Amino acid sequence: MRPRTVGQFQGIDVRIHPSMVLVVVWAVYHWGYAARGGLISIVYGLVFVGAVFGLILLHELGHALMARQFRLRVRDVTLLPFGGVAHIEQMPASPRTETLVALAGPLTNLAVAVVTFPLLLLWFLLKEYSAVSALTTLQLEDPSFSGFIFFLFLANLTLAVINLLPAFPMDGGRVFRAAMSSLVGRDRATKAAVYTGIAFAVAVGSVALSNGDLIIPLVSVLLVAAALAEGRAVRIEQQLRRLYVGQFAVWDRGGISPSEPLALAVRDGPKDVVVTSHGAVLGMLWKADLQQALQNGGLSKKAVELMDPHIVTADIGTSVFDVHTLMSNHNQWSLPITENGVYRGMFSGERFAHVHRYLRSRTPENRHMSAFAGSLSHTLRAWVR
Repeated sequence: MRPRTVGQFQGIDVRIHPSMVLVVVWAVYHWGYAARGGLISIVYGLVFVGAVFGLILLHELGHALMARQFRLRVRDVTLLPFGGVAHIEQMPASPRTETLVALAGPLTNLAVAVVTFPLLLLWFLLKEYSAVSALTTLQLEDPSFSGFIFFLFLANLTLAVINLLPAFPMDGGRVFRAAMSSLVGRDRATKAAVYTGIAFAVAVGSVALSNGDLIIPLVSVLLVAAALAEGRAVRIEQQLRRLYVGQFAVWDRGGISPSEPLALAVRDGPKDVVVTSHGAVLGMLWKADLQQALQNGGLSKKAVELMDPHIVTADIGTSVFDVHTLMSNHNQWSLPITENGVYRGMFSGERFAHVHRYLRSRTPENRHMSAFAGSLSHTLRAWVR
């Protein structure tokens, strides 16, 4: 199931995962059947849950807008049943940048809490709540404006505090990783943050499970999976930084000359083709444009008439990671690779996906899982015999 785009904010897509329908079902059950409430109670519950996820959306937009301040590309913000996530194209490697991006979410919630607190205080004074202990009489399940405002205020504080815990992949865990990076390097700092996050999630999940709670242990499992995935992503990123794009470029015959006909560019079928002159890259003939020329009988035109001169190139000594960043920033998924200014070959998004899949298969988690699967298969075969 893929998230559905429901709107935009400052050019950032806001998406909702289809599984969010489970939250709606839970709200109807909790405020309806379990609480033995009527239609008003159910509507109150739905509005309350919607407001909480509105706060989560503000939290993630805080991350996204701060990331854009550092010219990091933000794909979207997606709401999920257990929270939300801002999909940032490239996580910041600078400890300072990562710290600011991580803190932007919790600080957004704290800012909302600070702004709403005077209004909340005024409301309670008008209602003659003379002591804080009187607030304990407010019930989340009971439809009331005062209870609604009070628990939303608490939800803001809770989101800020929980996300500031130094447990990866919480925001506090990212701040912890950023602080450690300057001391032990990003790789070791990530490992420390991941192990801390796993230990925290296991501890909290175990305590909750011993008390008969099933939701928190499930969330703990998701946190462990997210921490492991983040650790793997950082290891792959570091490997991509160490690999040169020249090792993976597809070498060709040198492109075509700007004076040659388009028919020459499609002799092996429509594909992205580089236009060169004496080894220097002049532009690109894109596959979509060549297909259109093929359909319209325009293959007799010269390459210079159809080529796109506004492209970027990379040297063979550039890292695969930096090349992918170039491709993403310029939305150019075929990149001419040069050596001392002379065209040598092409690196495409498909090639990057191939390299990425290979590195993923070599991560410790995948190797351990493959070894476990092999041992299990061997045991089953021996048992069957």
